[in-house]
Amino acid sequence: MTLHGGLLHKFANFNLKVVLPIVLILYFYVQLKGNVPCEAELEPVCERQSTDGASASQTMAEIIHDDGHFPYKDEEALRNEMQAGRPRCDCPEPPDWLKPVNKRRIEEGKKWEEQKKKLRDPLSMCKAMSPLSYVGIGITVEPYQLVPIIGLSLHPYIEQLLPDMNTDIILQMASTKRLGKPRLSKKIYEIEKDSQHFIVSGEVSYVLKLNLKKNIKLLKEILNNNILYSSDSYEFDVRDKLQLTFIEFTVDIYVHIRRESLPDLYDPGERNSITNKVTVITKTFERYDALDKFVSSIRTFYPNLTIIIADDSEFPKPIKKNHVKYYVMPFRKRKFPRKKSRPQPG
Repeated sequence: MTLHGGLLHKFANFNLKVVLPIVLILYFYVQLKGNVPCEAELEPVCERQSTDGASASQTMAEIIHDDGHFPYKDEEALRNEMQAGRPRCDCPEPPDWLKPVNKRRIEEGKKWEEQKKKLRDPLSMCKAMSPLSYVGIGITVEPYQLVPIIGLSLHPYIEQLLPDMNTDIILQMASTKRLGKPRLSKKIYEIEKDSQHFIVSGEVSYVLKLNLKKNIKLLKEILNNNILYSSDSYEFDVRDKLQLTFIEFTVDIYVHIRRESLPDLYDPGERNSITNKVTVITKTFERYDALDKFVSSIRTFYPNLTIIIADDSEFPKPIKKNHVKYYVMPFRKRKFPRKKSRPQPG
C-alpha cells in the first residue's frame, strides 16, 4: 500500500508540474490563435472587455462560452456583483407637491449615470496561463469600503486533478502595497460553522492564507465572490496590487481605490430655462459706462437672467433694474471671489 500510494503521489506531481503547463499552453495557443490579445496596461495575457466596444466582448464571449472551460459572465453582470454589497440610499416617497421636482431629478440622475459609465475602468477578464481565471483590472472600491474579488473561477482540468493530489489545497491572497486587507465573507463561516474543513490565517493582516484540505466544493464557493477586499486608508485615487497564489501559480489583481464624486444635480425648473441655471456675478470700480454696456448686453439676450454686482467705488451709483442685485463694498476693497487681492498702496 505504501508503494502504491507513493507511485500515485509521484504521478500526481508529474501531472501537476509537467503535463499541466504543457496542456494549458497548447490549449490557449489553439483557442487564441488568430485573435489579437489585448494590450492591457498591467496584464498583457488577457481579453479586455471594453465599455464602449462590443467587438472585443463578442470575441471573448464566443471563446469562453463555446469551450465551456470558463463560466461566461458579461461585463455588466460582473459589475453588478461588484456593487452588490454597497450601501444604498432608501429614499422615502416624496410628497405630491415635490413629485414633479423628483421626476426631473431622476432624469438628471440617469444622465449622470451614463456619463459615469464613460469614465470607469474597463474590465480586463483574463484567461491566463494558470489554474484560475480572474479580472486583472477593473475592480474598484471606495475608501474604507468592501468589494468582492469578482471573476474568480477554477479550471475544470485542475478540478479533476485536485483529488489525486496528496497535499492540502492552499489558497493565499496578499496586498503588496498594504492599502487594504483581504478577508473571507461571513457566508463562508456560516457554511462551515465547525471550521473543520478549512484553516484560516491572517484574517486581520495583509496576507490571507486558507488551507482547505481536500474540500474542492468549498474552494469553488470561496472563489464565487466570497473573497473580499477591505480598504484601510482614505485615498482618493490609488491602486493596490493583490497577489493570488494557488498551486504554485501567482496572478496579479489590481484594485482601484477611488472616491466617487457626488452627482451635481440641479433642478432646471419645469421649462428647463437657462435663467434657472445661471447667475452672472461681477465686480466694478469707477467704470459705470462699461457696467451699463455690460448689463444692457446681457439684457438683450437674457432679459430675465439674474445679475449680481459688487461695487467698491468711492461714490457708488446704484443700478436699479429688474433682476439686478447691487451691493456696495468698502472703498477700494479690490477683493473678488477666488482672486487674490492686490496690496494696498502705502
